[in-house]
Amino acid sequence: MSGTYYSVQPLFPFIGSSKNTNNVVTLSPVTLTATGSDNRAQIDVDGMQQLVLYVRYITGSGETNNILQMTVDYSPDGTNFYQEVTEESSTTTIT
Repeated sequence: MSGTYYSVQPLFPFIGSSKNTNNVVTLSPVTLTATGSDNRAQIDVDGMQQLVLYVRYITGSGETNNILQMTVDYSPDGTNFYQEVTEESSTTTIT
């Protein structure tokens, strides 16, 4: 088999989730703020070639027409960060 093969997919819970010693994930909804720095999370993937993010955004009872804006940065050295992707919220196009 050619290419990279991960026999076990590591799980990295972050905003609104936790994992216990038995690898059971608990989801706890959080209120996001308009300030991105209030909602930051960092995941150390240790050189893995691929990362899959599953995101679920549910609007609150008083919200209408809101969208989730998310920025994914990466850092090859742990100091300098670079933006990975950009998505246009009006077209859901990811570049």
